[in-house]
This record gives sequence, C-alpha cells and structure tokens, in this order.
Amino acid sequence: LVLHLPSGRRVRVEAARTPRACAETLSGALDALDGGLVDLREGASGVEVDELTPGDVHVLRVVLAQTGLVPEPETTSPCQNCGEELRHRPALAVELGPFLDGELDDPELDAAFDFSIAHEIPELRVGRATARTATFAPVTVREARPLFAALASPGWRITSAFVKGMGLVALGDETRAPVLARALAGASDDAWSAIVSLYDAASYPPRLTADVACPSCTARNLVEAPALREFPADPRAPSDEVAGFPDLAAFERIVEEEAEAAYRRL
Repeated sequence: LVLHLPSGRRVRVEAARTPRACAETLSGALDALDGGLVDLREGASGVEVDELTPGDVHVLRVVLAQTGLVPEPETTSPCQNCGEELRHRPALAVELGPFLDGELDDPELDAAFDFSIAHEIPELRVGRATARTATFAPVTVREARPLFAALASPGWRITSAFVKGMGLVALGDETRAPVLARALAGASDDAWSAIVSLYDAASYPPRLTADVACPSCTARNLVEAPALREFPADPRAPSDEVAGFPDLAAFERIVEEEAEAAYRRL
C-alpha cells in the first residue's frame, strides 16, 4: 500500500515479518508503526516513525484501523441536528482516496497550519503578564513522544516536556517552557479549549474527519478521526486532591502572582 502523506512524503506500508500486538494507546499506535505491525519504506530506504510529523502518523493510524491491523474504539456523540446519541468508529469512515492517489491539493482540506504567526486565544495569565496569543512550532514524533507518554498516565501533569511535545513555544511574549506549563495548568476552560483546538489544527490534517449519518433523523454529522486523540472533550485529568488545597502547579502560580506585592510590603 503506497500513501501520500500530508508532509509530502510518499511511503509504502508493508506488513511486518513478525507482527506483535500493540496497546490501544497513542504510544501503542507508534509501536505499531515502528515495526510492531507494519514496516514503512520510502523508495529503497526504511522510514523511522520518529522522523515523521504527527499529522503523517495520524493518517497512518487511520490506515491501520481501516485495514484491521489496529482496532478503532467505538465512541459516542450527540447528533448535531436532533441530539440523538450516535455510536461510531470514525477512522473506518475516513475517505482514503486522496491519500492513495496523491490528490492533496484542496485549498481548504489540505491547508497547512500556519506556524509563522501567533494565533489569538482568550486572555490568559502567564506569570506576571497577560497573553492573548499562542504560538506553535512544528514537531516530529520524536519530539512529541514525551507528550504521548505523559498522556498515557491517568494522573498526568502539565510539565515543560508536555508543553514542548505539544509544540507550544510561546504564550504572548513568554517563551520559557516552565512558565508556559504553569500558565496552562491554571488556564480557564475557554483559554485551554482554544489552545487545544490550535494543537489539533497543527497536528491533524483537516481530511481526518468522517461523515456519520444519524439513524434517527438521517442528518450527516462531521466527526473527528481517529477516535483516540490526545485531548478529549474535557481534556485535563481530574484531580483527586483535597478540595481547597492547591496542587504544586497552582501553589507556584499563587506564589508568582503574590510575590511582587509581598516583597514590596516587606
């Protein structure tokens, strides 16, 4: 199977000689693409999954799901027309024709994310300043692995490695990863959702969607694919800490915000 990937690479996907089972996680999908289930070749050379962009990998994940090599988990969402609950496996309904035929020239469906500009977001406190923009940089799978590894843990925290794995390089004028991590940990729901939406736009080609027909009203719903993504609708991990007692990130943020006034009084 020969695929044209969003990055412009043209790779051949071949069954691995000794396939092994892979976990149903993002890290498991990387294992599948890294010789666990298939081998990737570009011309006569092998392709390491770490060299690919996340967008390329997510296209390959859809291919693995459609060929039955990895399962696509069933997900649910309300119909956008009547509210009826829809059950679907969106990766199985993605149209692969353009990736197989090399027809990735649609001005909207194949538009590349603009990494050259700062994107507007709701107001966000960053250290002692306020940010209204977020800037991303392209990353490879190798650079994104710390993010995937962190999300595999049920109690994941937003750290510098997490931020770098997202490709987030600036909030407003602030570029220091530890400060960005603390800002994300304390972001409002609106700001967090906007940043996650930008991350998705930078990581998932617009073609990775599926039309799902509602069995009740027959309306067609546009659903993101594959079903397993980094950040679900309520992306931040729930805290099991005692109510009213701040976690480390929140405590550090309070100290940072109060320090100037405290030092002035002293």
